[in-house]
Amino acid sequence: MWYLRLTMEHIVEMFPDQCLLLDFLILRQQSKPTILKVCKQALTPEYQLPLQEISSLFAKLNQVFRDYIDMELAYLQKQEAQCENPLPPSHRDCVVIDQNDMMSHVLEFFVSDCNITYGFKISVLMEYVKSLEGFRIKTKPLLHELLIDTLVQNGGFLMLQQLVRHRVVEDSKRVACKLLSLESAHAPCSQLALDMLQRLKTSDDEIIEVLLSKQQVLPALRFITFGWDARPGASSEVSRSLHARPNDLLHSLQIL
Repeated sequence: MWYLRLTMEHIVEMFPDQCLLLDFLILRQQSKPTILKVCKQALTPEYQLPLQEISSLFAKLNQVFRDYIDMELAYLQKQEAQCENPLPPSHRDCVVIDQNDMMSHVLEFFVSDCNITYGFKISVLMEYVKSLEGFRIKTKPLLHELLIDTLVQNGGFLMLQQLVRHRVVEDSKRVACKLLSLESAHAPCSQLALDMLQRLKTSDDEIIEVLLSKQQVLPALRFITFGWDARPGASSEVSRSLHARPNDLLHSLQIL
């Protein structure tokens, strides 16, 4: 039997339509590096696609990802129901671009490019998050952190507050800690973080530990003062933290 080996780099040059190119590449084995290169190029100033076309690229990738998740779940359920192992699943040979791939090979480079406007960066990140949600794929905290960093670096604190309050940025301890670290740059971030931790049903003790681990001494004191049910020893922990790190308190007071 004969096999035809295609040189992906040359194939890319034959497709002026990037969406059609992606349809072609998705069906080819070992095409992941080329797909990621196409996505990265589509966001660069020289080859930048309109946002609508970028949205279509995201939709195609996430549709394949959603199909893979569904087939993997079905395979695992079938495996549990049978005594014998089922045949090796064919879907595992498919090319899948997940959030980790997009983050490390496309989006991190995209947001760090100083030649791309802030507005376009936010639009693309929001479009990718929207696409994930549309295909019922849970957005990872790392992606939310990238969105937060991009907003903060450009002074987009009001938009950040709106995204957190409307749960576009999903609740997670990791994101809450990220918000806590931004208190010195934008004071309301501390309260957003505390609200998020409470929505996550985080115990008061854990919240205080998180605050102290981030050297957020004054927020920890405020948290106890507001009357939430911290255990009796919590105040002592904060007191010990003050004695152990007096410079942190001085720094916090200077911020206020």
